[in-house]
Amino acid sequence: MAALGSRDREFVKGQDIATNFAFFCHDHIRTKCSIKEFLCFVVGVYEKLAKLQGKGLINIMILFVILNSGKNITLIVTRDYTVKNVKQKIEELEGIPVNKQRLVYITEEVHNDKKLEDYDFQSEGVMFLCMTLFVILLSGKKITLRVFGNDTVESVKEKIQELEGIQVSKQRLVYKTEELDKEKKLEDYDFQNEGTMYLCMTLFVVVLSGKTITLRVSRDDSVKNVKQKIQEREGIPVDEQRLVYTTYELRENHKKLPEYNVQNDGTMYLTMRLPG
Repeated sequence: MAALGSRDREFVKGQDIATNFAFFCHDHIRTKCSIKEFLCFVVGVYEKLAKLQGKGLINIMILFVILNSGKNITLIVTRDYTVKNVKQKIEELEGIPVNKQRLVYITEEVHNDKKLEDYDFQSEGVMFLCMTLFVILLSGKKITLRVFGNDTVESVKEKIQELEGIQVSKQRLVYKTEELDKEKKLEDYDFQNEGTMYLCMTLFVVVLSGKTITLRVSRDDSVKNVKQKIQEREGIPVDEQRLVYTTYELRENHKKLPEYNVQNDGTMYLTMRLPG
């Protein structure tokens, strides 16, 4: 194997991108160099990149980034890269805007203006691209959580319990129109960054036969949504339903449940709408 001379070592600089380095090795020593194998050649000796970096012989580092989808991408960086530089590389590769990215290294969210060396980043380290999740509680309060695509619904509920004291067993979460299974992962529901979940309520509806049915609803549900759920369960057309909560008829289909002060574990009564 040919060796790199002193002039060659001066030519290969830490800030060179991986492809430049690979082409240099190919052109000067007629040897293919794969950064993915973490090999580099210095005066005829080949060693793992992390070991060379530790000796101060080379400034290049490998950074793995796990995306929300679970996809793993590899970046070539240096210790003086800022977090923003890293995010710009991710945007170039994956099309995710810098301002939509939140990166976590070990357990700490990293900030744009800081350098990798500020976080004692080591070669072959792993960062995770996390998502922002908004959760609307029964009170209407909105909380913000930091989550990952491979987080389970149960782990999200545990975060809510830590923040708000609501027991996991008492929580029912809805994303879009679907109640979430605690054993499934967020990625199973195609959850997107800055998406909103609702902590849903239990609503009892006493139908004409005297039977009580139980519905899962959210604060964002309208009266019409509730009637549609009843139609799905009982086959009663929406336009034939008349709903009463406490002493008030829920006349306006477009209104949301909080506008009628509907509470968790509340009971509605279904009567038939008279023709004419």
